[in-house]
Amino acid sequence: MLKRQSVCINENDGDAQTANSPTASEKSGIETLLHEPSEGNPTPSASASLSQIRNANTVVPSTEDSLRNEQESITQYVTGYKLAGLVTGMTVAIFLIYLDNSIISTATPIITTDLHETADIGWYAGAYTLVSGTLQPLAGKLYIFFRKKFVFLTFLFVFEIGSLICALAKSSPMLIAGRAVAGAGSSGLMNGAWTIIGTSVPLAQQPWITMGVGQMALIVGPLIGGALTQYVSWRWSKEYHPGFYINLPIGGCAAILIVFNTIPDTKGQNTFSLGLVRRMLSSLDLGGFALLAPAMTMFLAALQFGGSDPNHPWNSSLVIGLFCGAGASTVMFVVWERRVGDTAMIPGSVIRRREVWSSCGHIFSMAFIVFIANYFLPVYFQAVKGVGATRSGLYMLPGILSQLVFIILSGAAGCWPRRCIDNAIQCALGSDLVAISMSLLIFFQNLAGSIAVVIATTIFTQSLLKDLPVLAPSASPEAVVSAGTGADAVRRLLPAGSPELEGLLQAYSYAIDKTFYVVAGFAVVSIGFALFMGWDEVRRKKRAESASGSQAKPEEEVAGV
Repeated sequence: MLKRQSVCINENDGDAQTANSPTASEKSGIETLLHEPSEGNPTPSASASLSQIRNANTVVPSTEDSLRNEQESITQYVTGYKLAGLVTGMTVAIFLIYLDNSIISTATPIITTDLHETADIGWYAGAYTLVSGTLQPLAGKLYIFFRKKFVFLTFLFVFEIGSLICALAKSSPMLIAGRAVAGAGSSGLMNGAWTIIGTSVPLAQQPWITMGVGQMALIVGPLIGGALTQYVSWRWSKEYHPGFYINLPIGGCAAILIVFNTIPDTKGQNTFSLGLVRRMLSSLDLGGFALLAPAMTMFLAALQFGGSDPNHPWNSSLVIGLFCGAGASTVMFVVWERRVGDTAMIPGSVIRRREVWSSCGHIFSMAFIVFIANYFLPVYFQAVKGVGATRSGLYMLPGILSQLVFIILSGAAGCWPRRCIDNAIQCALGSDLVAISMSLLIFFQNLAGSIAVVIATTIFTQSLLKDLPVLAPSASPEAVVSAGTGADAVRRLLPAGSPELEGLLQAYSYAIDKTFYVVAGFAVVSIGFALFMGWDEVRRKKRAESASGSQAKPEEEVAGV
């Protein structure tokens, strides 16, 4: 017999108190619901208890829903050393993702110099975020059907395989392929970490646990990436790129901490079976994914070819065809999503809510800002100012530290930036739709990341090629594009001290300025979206809900509502 314990949360102080135990008759009714009657012979007690619960104004659509509510009520938080090990494993995994992004952005100038592919800067970020963003809604549903530990370790393994491919890359296409595989792994890591921490840690402690590690990764990442790039080179030998190779032992530590620890699961989650796979596939919007992924790929490819490939200008048939294909796939995706309804990758009933679309627009705009700044500030420091990769990472710290300071200040005021967005959605939708809306937030964040750097790279390359004939006429455009953006690579193109070298550096500076016009524009757009998120006082609303909930009948509490 299952042991049950109804728990109610005091919103004022966050303490959990055990509710009054149900009566013997109520126990009998719910226990009957938790056991399936024999086929064709339902027990009278089950019917009676279900009728009693419905008469108590409790919404119990089906026996399956009652079972799920009961299972949720008996989920216990992890405590003691198990909690310490679990949280450490999750935070190491989150650290791994932030560290990977910080390293690739800091090491990009040296990577482009070594592989002679300045035009591929956008794909180093775009391939990763494109795959991660499009798989995000699908990856999140795996945690509903399978054991959380198994799913999380699978995604971590895929991420490590992608990092290994990047570490062994000998060409830009191989590096891009590795980034795509790593993106597939990351699509289930961040979402899985939030899900696991959410079921293991009290709500009040969750933001601070994840915030500290995330900000530490943002601070340490550029320094580690710069040090590895400058002093070790981005290769340990002809094959190994340490900026990616370092992901392997860190991921291994996270895996060890998770394997030998306890992760709370919903009691009804099953182990792997073909029947479970069929049920999972029927709930996934594979049609939407099959339309969205080609649309995004064709759009990014059109930007890449038209902006940097002299053999395929903007008016070429290839670029025009890619844009047309992307537009047609996008239209079909929208039509499909409307047809599918609430089981769609982007449910219309959720995205139409003002708090949801404004939050998604805000985080999309902020992701544009962060990705462009993180990728092109190191290019400016190294290519234009001529500093090394380590000092470039140090120059990034003022912006990162200011983020940390304001996150702490906003936390003292009652929320920190990401939690403000979460709270706006949670206050508007309720707990039953928060999981879907969180997946949408991560989806739009990754979607912006896949587009932002490619668009900025196109603007950068076009501006650079336009200014070269005026500022550095003797410099070959093909040589400039293939030279990379490292400090030594740019300065080797022309004689030291020559006026044209100064003109070349000025052309680089002007091109980077153009990318930050995009940053400024999206900063304004993000403020506009934030104005639509609402001004509700979350704590006052929670107190009102708590007061109204305290007047509910005992049967509601027993049913897990």
